[in-house]
Amino acid sequence: MRLPRLVTAVSLAAAALAAVVAMVLHEPLLPHPAQAQESTIAAAPLIGDVPRQELVTPIAVPGSYGLGVSPAGHRYAIVGGYLVRIDDQSGKVLSVLRQLPQMHH
Repeated sequence: MRLPRLVTAVSLAAAALAAVVAMVLHEPLLPHPAQAQESTIAAAPLIGDVPRQELVTPIAVPGSYGLGVSPAGHRYAIVGGYLVRIDDQSGKVLSVLRQLPQMHH
């Protein structure tokens, strides 16, 4: 019965390694202040990010995305191809709702 434990341990180690690699390879939506002028969106927005205003597309009709009215003090927007909820005052991403389908021309 030791083989199942070994398989489980190896599986958990592989999953942990994959998570660490994903975190290391993730390029944040906003760089550290010293790099701010060179920033481009490279990955999904993260909760707590404050995307540059030119990267934020406000959602005027939330129902067209299957959403209700945004909570007071929040707004829905698209950032880097993701539907997000943003704090009106701070501009912070409060939640990443889903990735939107890419439009092919």
